[in-house]
Amino acid sequence: EVQLMSAGAGIAHSEYNHAPDTTVEFLQIWVLPREAGGAPGYQQHDFGRSPGLVRVVSPDGADGSLRIKQDMDLWRLLLDAGEARHVVKRRRAWVQVVRGTLDVNGARLHPGDGLAVVETPELLLAVAEGPVEALIFDLV
Repeated sequence: EVQLMSAGAGIAHSEYNHAPDTTVEFLQIWVLPREAGGAPGYQQHDFGRSPGLVRVVSPDGADGSLRIKQDMDLWRLLLDAGEARHVVKRRRAWVQVVRGTLDVNGARLHPGDGLAVVETPELLLAVAEGPVEALIFDLV
């Protein structure tokens, strides 16, 4: 599930676990907007658990993604053990591993690891230990 909030000119916000006897994990990612100010906003969507690469955030809502006021795309990657994926990137990329162990262009990443990929035009993603869940940021 992905939630996208735009603070705009101001917003009150809090996150907490509604089930005290259950562990909750989430990533909170901050992205500066193209322009300061604007109206606050909130979007939420469950993208399911389909394997492969799913665009979850984009500036134009492409492929049913949530709209962000920035020139970036955010993709969620789900791969099973033994799988690999070749991705041609448009610009700079940041890969953030959530679960599993992922080889990115030969660099091994574990849960919590991130990697900037700047000079290489492609991403070679291979599951070293899976399944893998990762986020891929396509950035200016």
